[in-house]
Amino acid sequence: MIIKKFKAFDIKNNEMIPMDRLLRLPLGIFVSKNIKNFIFIQCAGFEDKNNKEVYYGDIIKYKYAEETSLSEAIYLKYVISWDDLNHKWYGRQPRDKDGNTIDRIYSGGIAGQQLNKNWKIEVIGNKYQNPELLKRINEK
Repeated sequence: MIIKKFKAFDIKNNEMIPMDRLLRLPLGIFVSKNIKNFIFIQCAGFEDKNNKEVYYGDIIKYKYAEETSLSEAIYLKYVISWDDLNHKWYGRQPRDKDGNTIDRIYSGGIAGQQLNKNWKIEVIGNKYQNPELLKRINEK
């Protein structure tokens, strides 16, 4: 049996509430009109290379290309998303306001592919608390 895990982002207080604390909160908080102040986030069911659980909306770093004598290693950022049509977790490349990927000319990598537990990804933040990670380096 698969046990689904959740956490909640408290919009009003800009705070992530882990599942164990979520379960101790009075039910009235969610049944009342205050429910609009929370975004419930599901765990994707696996961990990153540092054994940190990966959740919907997490921003991950993935090594796209190894370092060589001619160039540095290339890392790309992805946002963990759910594909309703194909019923899978995948990495979506963030895009700027013009529709270009934020990682300059690089696209692809694991974008759109079903996430794999063997990939060496690292959670570096989430789109709720770290929106600055979704901007281009030279974008203000």
